[in-house]
Amino acid sequence: MSIVGFDDLPESHWCALPLATVRQLLSGVGTLATGLLLDLARNVERPRRNGAGA
Repeated sequence: MSIVGFDDLPESHWCALPLATVRQLLSGVGTLATGLLLDLARNVERPRRNGAGA
């Protein structure tokens, strides 16, 4: 079994179990979300993606 955390918090190294962390850039997430929102407002269709996040 694995435990996965998000945001790569500095406190994660104190966890007694091995902890895999995922680092995500909030500026990148915000830029993507803004682009998606603007495309929706402009009625622009984006190609569908397969897999996670589709």
